[in-house]
Amino acid sequence: MKIWLLLLGSIFVTRFLVNKAGPDTKKNDKAFLIISGIMIVFVMGSRYATASGSGDINNYYRMYINAANMSWKGCFESENIEGGYLLLNKILVKIVKWPQFIMYFEASFVTFFMLRAIYKYSDNVFLGLMCYFSVGTFIFALTGFRQSMAFSICLYAVDFLIDKKHIRFIILVLLAMTIHQTAVVFFSVLLFTRAEMKRNYIFMLIVLIIGLSFTADKLMSLGNDVFEREYLTEFKWNITGGLINISIYSFAVFMYILNDYKNLKNIDRIGMIFIYIGIMGIGLYIMRFKALVIERISLYFLVVIPILMSNGLARMRVKHRNDRLRVVLFSYACLILLFIYRVYTTIGMNYRFFWQTGIT
Repeated sequence: MKIWLLLLGSIFVTRFLVNKAGPDTKKNDKAFLIISGIMIVFVMGSRYATASGSGDINNYYRMYINAANMSWKGCFESENIEGGYLLLNKILVKIVKWPQFIMYFEASFVTFFMLRAIYKYSDNVFLGLMCYFSVGTFIFALTGFRQSMAFSICLYAVDFLIDKKHIRFIILVLLAMTIHQTAVVFFSVLLFTRAEMKRNYIFMLIVLIIGLSFTADKLMSLGNDVFEREYLTEFKWNITGGLINISIYSFAVFMYILNDYKNLKNIDRIGMIFIYIGIMGIGLYIMRFKALVIERISLYFLVVIPILMSNGLARMRVKHRNDRLRVVLFSYACLILLFIYRVYTTIGMNYRFFWQTGIT
């Protein structure tokens, strides 16, 4: 467990040192994220799969080993794993036979696209990175390889949605579906590409989500029929995977909207799309109380929360500068405490380097 805390502490030290290096803020942000990304990938990728406490990690590790003996045709014959992911494993194992490589590859893939989005869209990259660590996305990426890679592709696809390059957006979401078919839900974001930032649109979206929440069971049954799977429609209580997360996600969206609530037209297209995506993510996450698997689906949308929260706090209108500083410092403290709590309570957080013989 102490490795995760050491990683967090190292990121704080890196931010301090980079800020001391020079006055160029954007350049400092880039340097900070690159150094932090390298550390994150090293820690994520160096885990010993069988010692993590998660069966999923070990399964993906074994899947990479087995890909060496799988035929090219066999990549598309599995009933449980998407052909795109198996094909990716087949290609990678042809290049690098070392099974630990899949750990580094997944870590690099997810970290790159998340930190890229934080750099491009966040006004406070340090706060954005702390949000990423604490609100659930990072923790999920430690075990949910396929879906983490899929929602990373979807996050990249948002770039083309913002630029109104819808064909490229569609191609990327289709690509994500070959890694994990649940990425199909991200096509729903296209509904809001022409929408304006208005109170009645936000209200209508919330009402729609509330209405759909009462049909979660039927939606799950439909999904099982379409994907020919048996996703469970059960709920298991977990306060950090429920009320706390809902509060954090809602706070992030609320803070972003609050800054321009009197005149929502001041919110640019980037902000508008992120807000709508965030609201959809919160709505889907709330449906976890009907079916826990929907929580995983909501992550396709909740990857924007670090950006919404960091920008909402950075742009907060206050009478005195110290007021914003107090709120930001309080947010840091809450996020750090939440991350520490997750480290000690989440399955899959046991740590052992692949070259070690004992768990640390």
